[in-house]
Amino acid sequence: MSVEQRVQEPAGTLRAFRAVISAFTGIGRGKALRDDLAMLRPWQIIVAGLICAAIFVSAIVMLVRNIVA
Repeated sequence: MSVEQRVQEPAGTLRAFRAVISAFTGIGRGKALRDDLAMLRPWQIIVAGLICAAIFVSAIVMLVRNIVA
């Protein structure tokens, strides 16, 4: 499959979340990054990033509340 064909295919929501989680943790390959940049739209990455950040912050707040309580 050529790059032009990949650009035209819409990427799924799970791929956006996988790309964001991979960026959060620092795990990933250069080829996967290039593929994600070619296939994902900016709004998909922004929405997935905001959701992942909210989940992360909520988990930290709940953890701290449980430790302090």
